[in-house]
Amino acid sequence: MTGRRPLRTRGRAWAKALASWLSARAVEPNSISVFSLVPAASAGACFLLLPHATRGIQILLLLLAAGLIRPTALPTS
Repeated sequence: MTGRRPLRTRGRAWAKALASWLSARAVEPNSISVFSLVPAASAGACFLLLPHATRGIQILLLLLAAGLIRPTALPTS
């Protein structure tokens, strides 16, 4: 495929299998993009809850937010 930003993840077996599975079910790329807002909003909720949580819960919320916003597909150089 041309005109696409190169991502290491695209060549991985799990990514190809997932893409085939989604394609067979006629899931549109825009739906995937919209669904990606769920982890982003969840990370935002973690940050909003920080001032209201105890110290231990704050640490867990920060770790959860970091896991939710962690880039899973880094561009290749």
